[in-house]
Amino acid sequence: MSSLESRSVSVRPSIRLALDATIKESGIVVTDLAARCQVTGAAISQFRLGRRELTTRSLDQILQAFSVSQYMHFIDVLSTQSDKVDILINDSIQRVTPLLRSDKGECSSCLECGLLRALIFHFASSCSAEQFHELLCVVANARQGEGGSRPLNHRASSLAFYPSRPSLRDALNILINDHNLKVSDLGRRAKVSTPALSTYKGYLRELTTKTIDQIFNALSSDNFLYLLAIMKGGQRFLEAVEPSLADERLQDDLDFQYKVFSDLALNIAKYCDTEQYEGLLCLIADGRRAAKNLSQSVTDES
Repeated sequence: MSSLESRSVSVRPSIRLALDATIKESGIVVTDLAARCQVTGAAISQFRLGRRELTTRSLDQILQAFSVSQYMHFIDVLSTQSDKVDILINDSIQRVTPLLRSDKGECSSCLECGLLRALIFHFASSCSAEQFHELLCVVANARQGEGGSRPLNHRASSLAFYPSRPSLRDALNILINDHNLKVSDLGRRAKVSTPALSTYKGYLRELTTKTIDQIFNALSSDNFLYLLAIMKGGQRFLEAVEPSLADERLQDDLDFQYKVFSDLALNIAKYCDTEQYEGLLCLIADGRRAAKNLSQSVTDES
């Protein structure tokens, strides 16, 4: 029996509850949040009051506008077993970071880590054309043993994003792929049509927060914890690559975040074998293709 078919779980904290608790307990001013995330203050306020839903695109923009501590608080409200989420994150980091620090070409299995794949895909699907070119230069120059690539610049995008923070869709896709979940089975349990879930998975449409809550409640405990580990673990992963990123004074410094992510991409490209390097390039290309799909999709968010 797959983990998807295991015993049903009780209804989990909703996205609305987690967002409202984060705003209240962090003392966030909604007008300031709206200005940073480019979602109207009215939409955020009405969502908190239960008078409307948000699209997943708007939700991701709000989550990207949170500070590191605010984002971690949001994930912890969603999970009633945050200690188990942290264990999954630690296991991923312990398996992969020694490979990334190798200078002997030993990181041939690093892309087997779902969290690492999520970070790379997230950057490629979220970045601007200029940032995408910068990433390709970093990877290509590292492979050729050359330095001096133009550093990744967070200001080269109209909407700043954290490279450590995969989108909800990125995390769901990693979960489905790594745990071999059938979209039709997940859709049936969540009472979401297979076409809707498939096109969302393919970056061709948005869903509403209500639908995402239904999907969350349809996941087994193990699957849900894995999804939250992908969403939460990026920051901890980059901290393992560069421990000084754990300093509260540096956590929200996007220039520094981008530098650490650039170092991560460089290490993978420099030390992985040929098969993994091709996998890295395919992952980056898939992320860019997803970005184009998103730009062409029609959202019903007003």
